Amino acid sequence: WRFEKMPVPQGYWSHKKNVVEYMEWLREVLHVGELEDWYEINPELLRRNHGRVLLEYYRSFSAVLKIAYPERKWNSARLDSIPAYMLGRSQNLLSEIVEKLVPTATVITDHFHLDCRYETGAAMMFHLFLPEFDLVIDFLPESHYRYSYLLGSP
Repeated sequence: WRFEKMPVPQGYWSHKKNVVEYMEWLREVLHVGELEDWYEINPELLRRNHGRVLLEYYRSFSAVLKIAYPERKWNSARLDSIPAYMLGRSQNLLSEIVEKLVPTATVITDHFHLDCRYETGAAMMFHLFLPEFDLVIDFLPESHYRYSYLLGSP
């Protein structure tokens, strides 16, 4: 990578062509064949390959991929949150449905919403959060009809 020995110039990542050039270089380094293969790449590999500031600039791996490969519909939940294999099947399916229904939305899974708190002061966690709409979707039925002492007495 051409900036291995020095930081990228100010404003460098704001230019799409630079993001595309970097991601194509990284694609070769990591032997990413098809675009679908990016789902198997840990974003930490960007950080380790001179992409830390790029990730900080765009704030998520999916945002970087959307800039570099806009022709592809990316599943933000699979790229930015808990790995898909760790999500419950229902949560993963719902996340994909929401992304299809609202393709421009950012879908964040297992989001602790700091404006919604239990009496104990702990932030509430919601299964899906769409920040552009300030919308949460929660669907763990048992926790809605049984007492839970996890965060204090009911």
